[in-house]
Amino acid sequence: EDGLSYHTAMSFCEDNSGNIWLSTFKGVTKISTINGKLEFSILHNPILDSTVVFRAVDDYKSKLYFATGARGIVTYDYKTKQFNNITTQNGLPGNLIYNLKRDTEGNMWISCWGYGITKFSGSRFVHYTKADGLLQPSAHCFLQNPDGSILIGTGNGINQIKNNVITHFIKEINNETIFSIVSDKNGGLWFASSNALYHYENNK
Repeated sequence: EDGLSYHTAMSFCEDNSGNIWLSTFKGVTKISTINGKLEFSILHNPILDSTVVFRAVDDYKSKLYFATGARGIVTYDYKTKQFNNITTQNGLPGNLIYNLKRDTEGNMWISCWGYGITKFSGSRFVHYTKADGLLQPSAHCFLQNPDGSILIGTGNGINQIKNNVITHFIKEINNETIFSIVSDKNGGLWFASSNALYHYENNK
């Protein structure tokens, strides 16, 4: 009744104009501040309106990427107002997209649930699976380090991708689901897992 597309919120994303995009269990809501007041508007699209949207990511150019529960990735160009759908027909290994992360080079890291992760450059897909060293075929979260490497929280610990090589990061953390990874101003890393909260700094 307040203008949300659904009452269960999954995640937030801020675009380069300061608008907040709320991903929900069914649909996407745009939250804008106009004359000091919040305004809510639903971004209507047949796919977004009918499925869970786990996450939204802005490419800082003109597009939002929406991770959906069964229909791949929906992109929305907020300049042209055009939608596009990226699925297995375009190169994704699966259509259940649990998470997205844009890196500093503009690549989109995609968690294709059950099929590993995919790096999408805008024209090329690169897939990584357990055969390449992933601890699990699904990623819960991503974080980019200052050196450009990507940390991946899985259902069985943490991976790191650096120079296209996948390693087991902090081997002492295993058999645990990593739900979130954040860094602090001191360069430390924080890992929220199914068993504990871990702080990693100065290689320990």
